Amino acid sequence: MGNKTVISLIIPAHVNDHCAITLKNDFIKMINSGARKILCDFSRTEFISEASALTFANAARMLGKIGGELGVCQANPETKTVFTALGLSHLFRFYNLEESIAIVVLKHLAHFFAHY
Repeated sequence: MGNKTVISLIIPAHVNDHCAITLKNDFIKMINSGARKILCDFSRTEFISEASALTFANAARMLGKIGGELGVCQANPETKTVFTALGLSHLFRFYNLEESIAIVVLKHLAHFFAHY
């Protein structure tokens, strides 16, 4: 991953307890490889389990300890409700569609110009 400090991640339609284990390992790998901002795109997500929501919260805490953040974009009301009901919403930055597009574009531009 090198100098890529911003990572965008598309979250699947159903994020169950089994996915929580995979997500945890993926988050650890991304952070250990230098990710400092992880932008999670929930546009396809229809269901998120409590265990998975806690996995996102733990990743947000890990990133926060090193000056990073976990961003959430395009989360439907049901997904937001899971985070809110568990008292986790304060751990995330919720981005609207325009903000998330800008972040991804800036990431690609920074990567492009890093080669010059």
